[in-house]
Formats: sequence, C-alpha cells, structure tokens
Amino acid sequence: MKRILFAVALLLSTSSYCQNCLGYYLLQNNRTIDNTIYNKNGEVYGKQVYSVSGVSSEGNTTTANIKLQMFDSKGKMMANSTNNIKCKGGVIMMNMKMMMAQEQQFADAANAKGESAFIEYPSAMKVGDNLKNATFAMDMNRGGMQQHVSVKITNRKVEGKQKITTPAGSWDCFKISYKGKIVVNAMGMEIPLDLNGTEWFAAGFGIIKTKSNLGGTEITRIGK
Repeated sequence: MKRILFAVALLLSTSSYCQNCLGYYLLQNNRTIDNTIYNKNGEVYGKQVYSVSGVSSEGNTTTANIKLQMFDSKGKMMANSTNNIKCKGGVIMMNMKMMMAQEQQFADAANAKGESAFIEYPSAMKVGDNLKNATFAMDMNRGGMQQHVSVKITNRKVEGKQKITTPAGSWDCFKISYKGKIVVNAMGMEIPLDLNGTEWFAAGFGIIKTKSNLGGTEITRIGK
C-alpha cells in the first residue's frame, strides 16, 4: 500500500510540474508571439517573432524549440535563429542569447556563437524575493568585425506586483528589477556598458514587458 501511495504521489508531483510549465506562452506548441522592440527614447525600433515547436516533457522538465526572427522598423529581417527554452520543476529557464537579442545594440546575438546559458524565473516567486544571478558569453561577427561579449545580470529582485496592459492583453505581473554589466571586446579594446532594467513577469505565462536604459520590449500579438 505504501508503495502505491508513493507512486501516486510521485505521479501527481510530476503532473504538477508539467502543469506549471505548460502554461507559459513559449512552451505552447505552434504558438507565435510578436514582441515590439523600442529604443531608449520609446520609439519603435523593430519586432521579434517567436515561433514555438518541438515541445516535449520528460520527468519534471519541459523543453521547446524557439525560432526567433528579428525585423527592423521597416520590416527587413535582421536575424533568424533557433534556440531553446526549458522549464524544470516550475522554474522557467530562458536562453540568454534570446534575451540579449532584444537589445538593439546586440541584434546579432540571435546568431552568435556561445555555450547556452539560462536565466531563471521561478513560478513560485513572491514580492521581496531575490532571484538568481546569471552570466553569459558569446562571440559575434558584426560587419566583418569579431567581437566577444560577456554579460552578467545581478541584483535581481521582485519589487512588487503591477497590472500590465499591451495590445495583446492584460496581465497581473511581478515587477523584477536588475542590474547588468555588458563588456564588449573588439580590436583589442574593451567597452563596458551598464544596464539598469525592469521586467514584468506574469506567473504561469511569461515575460510581458521589459524596460532598460537601452530600450525595451512588450508583447503585442499572440497567435497560433
């Protein structure tokens, strides 16, 4: 009897993990999401289109392939790549290469070479929580110039809750502040950039909006 109860408990636990994961928009098969990108002055810089495929679950981990297309304000494609996203035990793990591609200065990040690194968003976060730091490094070729970029995201804190409305809908979000340090090495020179940002994260759904001293993004369309 104890073995049966343990097996049922394990099954329910695994099912709960999957449910925590599968509600996220980037883990829904055949879903497409448009993110509008803004520059630091609030002007439209371009658009990202995420296309989700290959969603699969094993144990308490769900993964998906994300095709990322980036367009400038005139509709010209700037980048086209495939990355991945994970959810393990209800913790969303976003590929930092995709997130770096949101910054105008690093649109080429979508096609950059580098080991996958992830930044975490726990589904059970609450106001006042300090979230894990994250680091990432990549090599890019920009107009024939080789660049090495290192990124460190720190001081991630859940500051409060806020309702966010975009053309795609309304969500109750956690407001997450963070600081970043980006260092670009090119032609023997080291160029540091400081990043002060905020993200609005809807539990069970995903990142709705971002804003930093370099610009920002927001979801403007969700389709199938």
